[in-house]
Amino acid sequence: MRVFVTGASGFIGSAVIKELLDAGHEVTGLVRSKQSADALEAMGVRGHIGSIEDVESLRKGAADAEGAIHTAFFHQITQMSCLPVFA
Repeated sequence: MRVFVTGASGFIGSAVIKELLDAGHEVTGLVRSKQSADALEAMGVRGHIGSIEDVESLRKGAADAEGAIHTAFFHQITQMSCLPVFA
C-alpha cells in the first residue's frame, strides 16, 4: 500500500514509518526541510517538502497515496486564525 505520512521526521512519525516499511508499504513523508527529506530518502522513503499549513502541498504529497497517517504537530497553534478568541 502507498501511504502518506505527515510529520515524517518527528518522534511519532519516524516510528510509524519504520513500522510501515517493515510491513512492506511504500511511504511518502511530509517534511519541512531538504535535510529531513534526504534523511528519509536514505531510509527508502520518498520525501515531500511542504507544510501542514499549505493545503495544496498536502494534496500533492498525498496524490498517489492509498492511505494517510497524520502525525504532524502545528508548532504555532496560537497564531492560527481559525481558533476562536476567548476573553
